[in-house]
Amino acid sequence: MNIFDAIETRRTVRSFNKAPVEFDKISLILEAATHAPSPGNLQNWKFIVVTDKDKIKAMPEHCYEQEWVAEAPVMIIVCGALEWAIDHYGEKKGKLYTIQGASAAIQNILLSANALELGSAWIGAFDKEKVKSSFSIPENVEPYAIVALGYSDYEKPEKIMQSIENQVFFNKYGSTLDNVVMVLKDYNVELKKLGDRAVEELTPAAKFLKEKFEEFKISVKTILNLK
Repeated sequence: MNIFDAIETRRTVRSFNKAPVEFDKISLILEAATHAPSPGNLQNWKFIVVTDKDKIKAMPEHCYEQEWVAEAPVMIIVCGALEWAIDHYGEKKGKLYTIQGASAAIQNILLSANALELGSAWIGAFDKEKVKSSFSIPENVEPYAIVALGYSDYEKPEKIMQSIENQVFFNKYGSTLDNVVMVLKDYNVELKKLGDRAVEELTPAAKFLKEKFEEFKISVKTILNLK
């Protein structure tokens, strides 16, 4: 699976089957996470891999009663070590940059999991203090997300995408271009529009030809009967 396939086919999975996740796949996912960009290349992320069944069963209590999280065979808690970033950039920027780096690592986790045919879910709704207490996370380290991993228990649904024309601006917010999909080489959108237009224009012609063909058949039958 190439990177574009991994991006386009990734979905949030909230139901997992009982199959265990191979440790070599977990290792590959963690390796991918550490190759994400980070502030000043500090790489100040920390990952807690959770495989203990009792801890996973207790996770809904930490995640505002999202019961489905207890089905995941593996969870990765993504954290940021703030002290290093704050020392380099000050408190406000250090916290912001650490969140940005952790988010990039999370995306790498999700994409690499998909490439390895695993389902995943980025969980952002959780009680931070409960998570810190349950997993002995130090005061100067912040948990930013919990990623559930496992083999999906259902087929991936289709994803309804918003039009790229409503999401991309040029040179300033709100400034758009005509045929932006062509500029961004999203030719499929333009081809579909052309196809729809062709169907609209050809339908009356096809109806006309069908009517004429029916008239022709009647004429031929009439001639044959006369003979």
